[in-house]
Amino acid sequence: MFDLFLNIMAGVMIYCAGYKVGYYMRNKHTLAMLDSLANEPVPEEETEKMFAKIEKHGEIFYLFDEETDKFIAQGSNWEEIRYNVSKSYKDKRELVVDTKHAKKVGLL
Repeated sequence: MFDLFLNIMAGVMIYCAGYKVGYYMRNKHTLAMLDSLANEPVPEEETEKMFAKIEKHGEIFYLFDEETDKFIAQGSNWEEIRYNVSKSYKDKRELVVDTKHAKKVGLL
């Protein structure tokens, strides 16, 4: 009976030791994987910035490209202008507007 008890205790000890070693190895592998992911550079999406100037005629705002004076969009408020820009320029473009000037003409 005592031999059975010793065999069970030995099995439990071996199981616990194996569990600890496996847990340690899993954590070591996970930390190595996280380090490699953290050191990997994250690719940034390329966005072209469009700098816009704002003109107001009546109740309609008109946005033009600052560099080329090309028409970008029009609208009666900021939400409408953003919608028209996203509809016209489906590629990745970022619209940059001078907020002080936008507030001055009443757009923001």
